[in-house]
Amino acid sequence: MNKLVKYIKDNGLVVGIIITITLVLVGVLLTEHRANELWQAFKVDHECEIVGREKSRTFLSTNYSSTGSTSTSIHTIPARTLWLCDDGITYRK
Repeated sequence: MNKLVKYIKDNGLVVGIIITITLVLVGVLLTEHRANELWQAFKVDHECEIVGREKSRTFLSTNYSSTGSTSTSIHTIPARTLWLCDDGITYRK
């Protein structure tokens, strides 16, 4: 146990970064899980039906700054399912 305490004291920043990253990842996973649970309940309550599917898309964008520099970015939109619900709204999930 003393070796662990000494290691944490000697490498506190590294340990802190690892703990922070771990907590952020766990938080993201819990949030996504909860959002999925809410969608599943909503889908049943509002009698949603699949009405289509969208393929994933990848595209480039070029940005220009006021200082004259440019940058190019690659963007990807994942494949989604289109759901029509009894509220008349089509949801993309």
